[in-house]
Amino acid sequence: LLSVNSDCTCIGGDFNLILDPYLDRQSTARYRSTRTHPVLYNLISKQSLADIWRFLHPKDLDFTFYSAPHNSYMRLDYFLLSNNFLRIVTSATIEAKYISDHASVTVTFTLGPPQSPSSNWRFNNGLLSRKDFSDKCKDWITEYFQINVTSDLSYSTIWDAFKAYLRGEILKYSATIGRQRKNQIHELETELKSLDSLYRQRPTIDVLLHIRKLKFRLNQLLTTESGLITFAEDTLYYAGKNKPGRMLANYLKGKRRAVKIAAIRSGSVLLTSQKDIANQFYDFYKQLYISKLTPSSPSGATFLSHLTPPPITDAQKLSLNGPVTCVEIQNLYLLLKNVEHQEA
Repeated sequence: LLSVNSDCTCIGGDFNLILDPYLDRQSTARYRSTRTHPVLYNLISKQSLADIWRFLHPKDLDFTFYSAPHNSYMRLDYFLLSNNFLRIVTSATIEAKYISDHASVTVTFTLGPPQSPSSNWRFNNGLLSRKDFSDKCKDWITEYFQINVTSDLSYSTIWDAFKAYLRGEILKYSATIGRQRKNQIHELETELKSLDSLYRQRPTIDVLLHIRKLKFRLNQLLTTESGLITFAEDTLYYAGKNKPGRMLANYLKGKRRAVKIAAIRSGSVLLTSQKDIANQFYDFYKQLYISKLTPSSPSGATFLSHLTPPPITDAQKLSLNGPVTCVEIQNLYLLLKNVEHQEA
């Protein structure tokens, strides 16, 4: 990493050490530095890096790891970013320890104007396994046809309106269970965060058992949500694995995002708008390819005067103007065949 020459360097993870023994640690025992400390300090100095969370919270005390044998709290997980890109950081938060023994660190960046994603609705086949959803579907269908089947409406109109009505009811049902799941996850995360703070101040076995119970319930909800996402992805790939449709288009969009230029520096100004970046490239190539010579300038008139091209003999003129012979075609064919053989 010391040999990397980049304007923007971002490193994140569990470094298993403390940068500040006074602010990143809560313990009565004496702290001893390790051999890794000088290496990390040297990296931060050479690459001009900054601890994002500490940059936004210079005097706050919060920790990402609790050591039960030493009864101490420590901040061991960091995001390090180049100093000249700290302006794009919006927020940095240390979350509660939900499942892992380390708390996650969330960092939000702003690289340009937000773009709202667009997607079409697709029926969630997993809803069919819910008995309450099947019962509601029967009620929706029965109620709709009892009210709307009349003599003054054609069957095609009734059928088209029924599809729109059923889609709206399914969307409303899906949104309801989605909100319920998110509320349960949010309540568990909030309670875990408060219990974690309580256990930090007063470590008792009852609080620890309660934390483990809530983590188990949260893990079940997150596992169910991950299973639904995985099932939807598997269904999508199975349906469009050999078709040039939306899945291929989304894959190509991802390829374009991978090579997208998110920011560019013009002098001392950092440009993040796509319009400004495009204008900067336009101005650069416009200046690059504009010729400084004009046809009427003296230097343009004498530019080729010192060159003496080799003359063409009469025999070469006849050969160039003559028809293509079979021998020339045969020689060209053998030449191309040899080139293909060498490439293979």
